[in-house]
Amino acid sequence: MLRHLRYTVGMRIERIDEQAASEAQLRAIYEIVAGNEREALPHWEPTSWGEFLGRIRAPLAWRPTTRWVARADDGTIVGTATLALERRSTNRDHADIDVDVARRARRRGVGRALLRSAAEQAGAEGCTIVDAMCREEGTGLRFAEAMGMAPKLRERRSGLRFEDLDLALLEKWRAPVPGYELVVFEDGYPAEWLERLARAAAVMNTAPLDDFEMEPEVITPAELDELQRSRLAKGTLFTTIAAVETATGEIAGYTGLLHRADRTIAEQEDTGVWPQHRNRGLGRLLKASMLLRVLETRPWVRGVETWNAGSNDAMLRINVELGFQVLEWWWNIQGSTEVVLARASAERQA
Repeated sequence: MLRHLRYTVGMRIERIDEQAASEAQLRAIYEIVAGNEREALPHWEPTSWGEFLGRIRAPLAWRPTTRWVARADDGTIVGTATLALERRSTNRDHADIDVDVARRARRRGVGRALLRSAAEQAGAEGCTIVDAMCREEGTGLRFAEAMGMAPKLRERRSGLRFEDLDLALLEKWRAPVPGYELVVFEDGYPAEWLERLARAAAVMNTAPLDDFEMEPEVITPAELDELQRSRLAKGTLFTTIAAVETATGEIAGYTGLLHRADRTIAEQEDTGVWPQHRNRGLGRLLKASMLLRVLETRPWVRGVETWNAGSNDAMLRINVELGFQVLEWWWNIQGSTEVVLARASAERQA
């Protein structure tokens, strides 16, 4: 299982094989990740153990990941980092890095050492750009900037408890839009829809990116098929509702929601409507129809969370009308792999 070993002051950094790691090791990693979520949002439900384990046990071939852990002298895991690579047709020069450090081990160089290992591997894989996310509150952004990364896209993480839903508003918004019909997909996509759904996914390239550097993303029908199979293997259920233009049979817009039986909070995925179909009420129709569908078919779900660019006025307006409240603000950050590696490898200042 041990792939790589590097020592730093008072700890060691190990590269581990997630597929061969013991449940005890993965549990220790999960407690750090979930603990940081609870610290930031004590009133909100963190990622479940099943969800965390599913992400590891059912990886996507086109998004391979590598994980490192930081161990204290007594062998306790006190930090973790992942590197995710893009193996689709676009953005192959980007690497996503995620770093979590246990509260008791902060300000000891653990994050820097983990970032160094991940950036080093990113460079070896030919990635010239490092992407990451960090909370606006706390020390994460300051650390990232010290490591040569810059904030590029501010995102609002919002939550809605179902007891706060305005059912009358949802019913109003669910009124049919002439020229369109809704098609619902539960926990799977029929083969005859994969090509249209893959084309529809490109609508998310019209969402605001502000200063974030990224090529338009493309997903093929085969990759979408792998994605849905991976979700089910992880124990993640999903609902997708598409607004189909009756005259052409093409998808004018869609929305998606992920659900897990071990978590009462559902996760809003993409919601997008192509520009030529906007200002007809399709966004509101899709969002209202999804929430009512979940109420009818997923009785254990008690709330939903969603992410939006702070500059996405149209979608934020819909979410605010629905009652979504701000949970926290995050920054999408980017930096040159070479610069990040150099900063993370430099002698730590006292």
